[in-house]
Amino acid sequence: MHRSDRQGREHARDRRLIARREALFVAAASVWIASCRRGRSRPITIAVSSSLGDFLRATLRSCGHPSLRDAAVIEGATATLVRQIAAGAPYDAIVAADEAPLRAPIAANLFATEPVAFAAGAVALVFSPNYRGERTLAGLASAPRVRVAIANPETAPFGRAAREVIERAGLGTALARATIVAENVRAALALADRGEVDAAFTARSLVTSASRRGQWIAVERSYHRPVSHMVAVTRSAEGARRLGADALVRALARMSADALAQHGLDALERAR
Repeated sequence: MHRSDRQGREHARDRRLIARREALFVAAASVWIASCRRGRSRPITIAVSSSLGDFLRATLRSCGHPSLRDAAVIEGATATLVRQIAAGAPYDAIVAADEAPLRAPIAANLFATEPVAFAAGAVALVFSPNYRGERTLAGLASAPRVRVAIANPETAPFGRAAREVIERAGLGTALARATIVAENVRAALALADRGEVDAAFTARSLVTSASRRGQWIAVERSYHRPVSHMVAVTRSAEGARRLGADALVRALARMSADALAQHGLDALERAR
C-alpha cells in the first residue's frame, strides 16, 4: 500500500472517530437535560470553545455576579457545541471561538440575544520539546519527516485557520502527508506536548503562560481570516441563570484590551 493511501485511510478513520465522539456528546447532553428537568434548580451552564476554556474560567473567578460563581463550564469544538444546543443541550450561554457556526442557530431562533463579539483570536504554532529544527514556519517546512497537528477544520475555527495558514504560507506540499487532525485545539496542543508530533497549530490563548516561553511563535494574522470570539445567551436560560448569562455578556463585552492581552486575545479594534 502506498504511503498516501495508508495516510488517507488513517485520516478517514480519525474523522469517523471524531464523528462518533460527537454523537456520544450529544447523547450525553440529552441525558443531562432529563436529569436537570427532574431537579428543582441547577447552576448556570456555559458552553465554551476549547480555545477559550482557560480564559473563561479566569474571567468567572474575577466576576462578582453571584449566578456565575458556581457556573458549570463545558468545553468542546465550536460547531459541536452548536449542534448540542440545537439538539436541546441545557446550556444557558455559549462563548464561541467564531461567529460562523452561530449563524444557523440564529436563524433557528435558538438564542435569546444577538451574539456579541468581544475579542479576536490568534493562531500560535507550538513546537514539541523534542523538535530540533528552526522554530519558524519556514523551518517547519524544511525539517525532515515533520508531523504537525491541527484541530478539525470542520468543527473548530482554529482548525480552519490552521489550514489557511498552511496554504498561504506555502506549506501545503510539505505538510500534505504529515498533518494529524485532532478533535480540537486543546487536543492538538496535547499531541505536541507529548512529542507525538513535531508541532501543532493551536490558539494563542492556550499558550500564554510563562512556563511555555520559547516553545511557540505567533502566526501573522495575514495568513488566515479573522477569528472573532462571540458570546450569546440561549433560550434555555431562565430566572437567575438568565441574569447570570446576561452578566457574562456584559463582563466580556467590557473587557479592556490589556485584560484580553493577558490571555492571548486581541481587542477587536486592534485586530482590524
